[in-house]
Amino acid sequence: NHPDNGLGVNFLFKPVAPFYVSIGFQDAQGQATTTGFDTFGDGDYFYGVEVGIAPKIQGYGQGNYRLTFEYTDPIDRLGKPDEKFIGVSLDQEIGAGVIPFFTYSWTQGNVTNVKYLVATGFGFSGPLGRTNDFAGIAGSWGRAATGGRQSQWVFEAFYRFQLAPRLQFTPGYQLIVNPLEGSGDVVGIFEARLRVAF
Repeated sequence: NHPDNGLGVNFLFKPVAPFYVSIGFQDAQGQATTTGFDTFGDGDYFYGVEVGIAPKIQGYGQGNYRLTFEYTDPIDRLGKPDEKFIGVSLDQEIGAGVIPFFTYSWTQGNVTNVKYLVATGFGFSGPLGRTNDFAGIAGSWGRAATGGRQSQWVFEAFYRFQLAPRLQFTPGYQLIVNPLEGSGDVVGIFEARLRVAF
């Protein structure tokens, strides 16, 4: 239930390496296409706190371990209720460019109708001998807060080609089994993204 980019502020504290604390808030009605000055004063905000550790373990590599708390005010004008979120996210390079990850999250399910979400998978840095490429495979299970469909499964794979120093191309595929929203039993999605950095 993250809003689009909007007016807000965030602070990052690093009291002792590799520990950190990130805390901030922003306009819950934020939109990337507007300035947000007309909605910021409504008093509807998105708040977030993240506590984490980002160690570099000798013989393995970089790791990231995070605990996140979020809260979104109700937006009466849009008829949106409030939403609470707790998330745990872990990823750790284990050598040879292999990065397993695991995430778990809980929400009230007021807005997204997803109560629990568990995801795991692997990232691969520099696959097929191509130093700047990246690939990933993942699977997730989601549990609905309400409704007839209670469990959703998603499987995904992608490969990001670094075509030039500022140009990336990423084809991918998602398979959604028993989607929580919609009438189909299985949905397949082919995706492609072209990213140009200026």
